[in-house]
Amino acid sequence: MKQAKLKKSQRKNLMKVKQIIKQDHVISYDYEISGDWKKYFTENNPFFVEYNKNIEYVPNSIAIIPLIGNSLIAAALFQAVIEVEEVDETFYEAIPNILQGYQDMYPDLHFYKENIVCAQSIIKNKKKIKDTHSMLYFSGGVDAYSSLITHENEDLELACIWGADIPLNNEKAFHQVEKENQKVSKKHGLPLTIFRSNLRTFLNEDLLSRWTVKQGYDGWWYNFQHSIGMLTLAAPYSYQKIDCIYFASTYSNKMEKGYALASDPSIDNQIQFANTKIKHDGFEFSRQDKVARLCHYSKKHHKKIYLRVCYRSHTGDNCSVCRKCVMTMMSILVEGFQPEDFGFVYDRKTFPKLFLASMKEVAYDHPYDFLAIFTDIQNRFREQFNLDEIPVEWKVFYLVDVSDLVSFLSADCNYCLEKDKYIKMLEDGKNWLEEHSNEQERYIQNLLIENKRLEELLQNNIVSRIKTKLKRNKKS
Repeated sequence: MKQAKLKKSQRKNLMKVKQIIKQDHVISYDYEISGDWKKYFTENNPFFVEYNKNIEYVPNSIAIIPLIGNSLIAAALFQAVIEVEEVDETFYEAIPNILQGYQDMYPDLHFYKENIVCAQSIIKNKKKIKDTHSMLYFSGGVDAYSSLITHENEDLELACIWGADIPLNNEKAFHQVEKENQKVSKKHGLPLTIFRSNLRTFLNEDLLSRWTVKQGYDGWWYNFQHSIGMLTLAAPYSYQKIDCIYFASTYSNKMEKGYALASDPSIDNQIQFANTKIKHDGFEFSRQDKVARLCHYSKKHHKKIYLRVCYRSHTGDNCSVCRKCVMTMMSILVEGFQPEDFGFVYDRKTFPKLFLASMKEVAYDHPYDFLAIFTDIQNRFREQFNLDEIPVEWKVFYLVDVSDLVSFLSADCNYCLEKDKYIKMLEDGKNWLEEHSNEQERYIQNLLIENKRLEELLQNNIVSRIKTKLKRNKKS
């Protein structure tokens, strides 16, 4: 045990942890927040984590890690101090490296790294344990399922969090998720554990996200909290039991650096506590690679795979309309498989309409992602099929230059920026992919009448180049 001097902080922002309460399966915390950053915490909603096994034996130096992990990035950004009685040495010494990972990811922001966590005692908990195994965070999505088939032959346990993407008050939806994950657990012969936590509501996520958007990013959960928040929940559960935790990658090393995300090898691989290390898994695979792996795994092993990718559904299944569902369905189609075999509702007549609506949303919100994702899908489409083999409604997407398309779809004069009209379009499926060929001419003319600003696009040849390509494709 190391003794650490508790320095008197000159900082105004402070979290002072007064007590850790361990009762059977639940750890809760008594703490005080002071300073300006207090507004970023939800009143009368103290942080807790619930496990499916007794954790009273876990030392406080380990039990404190979930609270620190879910408060650390806010403390580093708002120059706050987290005062605790004791903390695990391995985790404590990893903190500067974790924060450096964030600093590298967000060079325009400043992350304070010195004395963010002040402890009276730093405890060495690392011991050589023989009977340990691995754990994979499993949501049921493409990334997690790809990691599952990579590691299923290991001594592996699956973990699912209630409170991450499914709110704690939506029991019906989470029970649906749990039911599907239990099927996966049984099918692959892997145990499943559930963590339940208010990790997304003990902080005022709305207010934090407003701050995040002002800095030019998407949202607090996506950009700053989700990986370290979820991973540190596992510290008490993994104590003297799990030596490696896999966290499935969102992006790939095949993409050019330029994304902003809380989950990255430079961050996740720095997180560790006691005997447990984290591995950011599957970074060598693009999303299309992962979909291809799952499709061919399903065929080879005669195992039906139910994917849960939806960010919009409140029922725990796939809405088959949102951009995440639609992009995944298209990725399955270009591999030569059917989306309905992977948990989606698919209608060939209406799907092209939804596909363009999704393309427009991604092009406007995430043009960087657009180029990576849709170029990957299109390349696979061209590898798998010849032009004369595909339905007429897909010929435009098959032939168009994706870099030209993102310029058009993300332009500030595009009518998809009118959110009410865009949402209606998403539901109705009104778009120009289905019309194709000659219909493209009328579509562009109608837009010109509806919005004179599109003339600017014609002047700099963005739309003109697309029209020329369409005419050339029509002739061919």
